[in-house]
Amino acid sequence: MLTKIIRKLLPPEEKIFYTLFDESIDIAHEAAKLLHDMYINGMSNDKIDAAIKLKDKNSYITHKLLEQLSTTFVTPIDREDIQSVAVFINKITKRIVKVIKNSKNHRLYNYNDHLKKQSELLLKMTEELKFAVNHLKKSTKPKDISESGNRMRNIENMMETELKDASENLFSNETKNLTSHDVLITFKIGGLYRDIESACESCNTLSDIIFNIVLKNS
Repeated sequence: MLTKIIRKLLPPEEKIFYTLFDESIDIAHEAAKLLHDMYINGMSNDKIDAAIKLKDKNSYITHKLLEQLSTTFVTPIDREDIQSVAVFINKITKRIVKVIKNSKNHRLYNYNDHLKKQSELLLKMTEELKFAVNHLKKSTKPKDISESGNRMRNIENMMETELKDASENLFSNETKNLTSHDVLITFKIGGLYRDIESACESCNTLSDIIFNIVLKNS
């Protein structure tokens, strides 16, 4: 009860954390959209530039949020939770942009169906995180966030299956029949699979963090 009263009395500047959370997760979602678009419609220098700008913008927002945190006495949720959410959203954006940049650096211009499917699932994860982050600032019931977490786990399970199938397919050919060029391509694609998996793991961690915050403050 006391926590709810304090929240209602919070000055507008202290509610800036929620605004910055929303801006930050929107950028992560935009990065995921950009990755999916690149795998579906092809790479361009404009898309690479856009990805770098998204990463820089999210880093700026994260810095601004943490700076605000250091000068704010009363916060809407625990300081440690604010920091965790901010850091993980930024981490997701960085890892997605890393996939985009590595796709260019590896000089891979034809993307297989596995990469397209993985980017689609990653996009769905960031969409679900937008819902969860947005509900941090509302009087959210644990059940609502729990349902969001269940949807995330379903996507996670699909991603695990997809990554397993992709890896098995990648190494299904006998090594002796592969040229040095084929081996290099296989190595590069495998690296992208791992990069996407890393981004997804950060998404799942953030989903768990948000659920714990809502549960603690309900």
